[in-house]
Amino acid sequence: MPNFFFQGARDIFSNVRNDAAQSTQRFKETGRFAEIYAGIERSQEMAMLRSIDALREQVPPGATREILFGILRRAALSSSQLASSLYDFALRLQAKKPARDKDSVVDILSELWGLDEGRCVVSARRAGEGGRRPWINADADILLDEQVPALRTILAECAKRPLFAWVAPEILARPTFLTLVRIFDVFQPIEASESSGGPYSPEEFQAIDDFLEQVTRTAVMRRAFKHITKSLPILLTRPWKEVLFKLWFQRRDGKPCVFEHVFLGNLTEDISGQPVAGGFHCWLKFYLEEVRGTARYLGYIYNNAQAGLVNSRFVSGKFVWDYAGHKLVKDQGGFFIGTSPEWQLATGTVAYFETSTAKLARQNDWIPWTGAYDEGYTKETTLDGERYRHVLCRTGHSSADDLVEDSGSLVTSYAIYLGPAIQKETGPDQICSSAELAQELPRWLVEDGITLREDSTLSKECVRFCIARGCRSVQEALASVREALVFDLEDAVSAAKAEGYPRIRALVQDTLEVVPVLLHFSRCLGASLPALLAELRAQGRRGPRLHQPIRLLLTGRADGCPVPDLVQLLELAQTEGGDDAGVRLHDRIELIREMFATPPVSHEEPKNSTVAFVN
Repeated sequence: MPNFFFQGARDIFSNVRNDAAQSTQRFKETGRFAEIYAGIERSQEMAMLRSIDALREQVPPGATREILFGILRRAALSSSQLASSLYDFALRLQAKKPARDKDSVVDILSELWGLDEGRCVVSARRAGEGGRRPWINADADILLDEQVPALRTILAECAKRPLFAWVAPEILARPTFLTLVRIFDVFQPIEASESSGGPYSPEEFQAIDDFLEQVTRTAVMRRAFKHITKSLPILLTRPWKEVLFKLWFQRRDGKPCVFEHVFLGNLTEDISGQPVAGGFHCWLKFYLEEVRGTARYLGYIYNNAQAGLVNSRFVSGKFVWDYAGHKLVKDQGGFFIGTSPEWQLATGTVAYFETSTAKLARQNDWIPWTGAYDEGYTKETTLDGERYRHVLCRTGHSSADDLVEDSGSLVTSYAIYLGPAIQKETGPDQICSSAELAQELPRWLVEDGITLREDSTLSKECVRFCIARGCRSVQEALASVREALVFDLEDAVSAAKAEGYPRIRALVQDTLEVVPVLLHFSRCLGASLPALLAELRAQGRRGPRLHQPIRLLLTGRADGCPVPDLVQLLELAQTEGGDDAGVRLHDRIELIREMFATPPVSHEEPKNSTVAFVN
């Protein structure tokens, strides 16, 4: 290839990089996504014209030359995709990154990881003490500053600096990244839409179409298409781009589409009715929200902090997002860092089609996730020596042999970091998969005296309970079961009687009108639970005030697992539990009857509802 091509590529790359940095600075000042893609598109357009002029000088003068290059200039000015593709070509002519280890490719998810040409180089700080430690790779595209652990129980800004210390501006000029930013700008969230999930506006539809057009050209998405159509019994009745649009962008029943949930984040409610951040599994969206000051990183949350901080490819932490007049908290959010939009779209698409039926899911090593609100599956994979649990939730499936893309709908797709893939001696504190946990936990439940037999219904319920909560080791699972079976009601009532504990006093006060209802239905609590809850709703109780008093009476703690799961465990532990399964349910009921025969505290409503009922 002539040298002027390489020189021109370097010039294009340098100019667009500088203009991308300026566009990002304007975005930081104004908060408008349009500052990014409009500025970068202008830069790419000018780079295209300069490249055409440079190429023109290499051709002998003449009328034919002027006609030909006049046509090329008009084509460049009328096609943003042409200019974007030129920049992508220039980017590919820059210095190559080290080749990835192809020996690690073991399944389609790992193969897609290896094909992700758009993935960026990420670096965290070196291990050790101190806040501003040196970077492992200071020349990386992205410098990640995870800082300190977050406080799980309160909303406190433990981290004093942004999560993203540096993101190379030229990343935003890559075709799929740039079209994604345009969606961020024009996409109207369903919460603010009067159409309640109706047709997209022409501007929204065009932005979506441009994004899918760029995505379907990539190697990772072409491989996903080949896997779905050649390796799975899937019959696609629509063009590939239409399949992706229906799967990711179709809104149903007035709810956000899955793309909005996963890539943009949305307003939702927790089980207590409080507004929280839903989804938000895209690193680029969080970075841009952080730049314009509408998202704040509060600190990291890992099951194994030492391993999590070394792996800069994935972040699990707590953050708050200013959106639609709310400060939405994400108690624990996780996303890959530096991955391309096409890779994230491809993995979710493949996962959806691999779980089209329960049989197909088993064949592709997807394990049913019983804790999902919809139909959920998980699958463990190893990427660059690190283990992850991919999670997929969907609705509906087909039992037919020849499957089509209409066999259900995608609800969400994300990942959880498990730890390094180095094999160690087995033990209760070692990270394990859901299948490994299901195999190992029953033995430990017997050894710990929680259950009498490994094959008991209680053992099976404990396994389901722990997998549903995402427990990643036997030790974590045992702690979750013990926490659910705890009984500290006497301590709670004693604290309510003492001075200096206004919150627990208010909580105990709130249980006084619940006690008679609970005792009335206590003979067969599990079967009577729906009627018990209906009776409490008739008292005007909603959200935390519905479930919290029941949980407090049965365990002595206001916070914990859902009440139906708690009652199920307690009833099974009463007949199948070992010596260390905690206080039996009938003994708990008798103690409640005894302790509340005379109200332990005065029956006064908390003034001005100052008590924060949390779930």
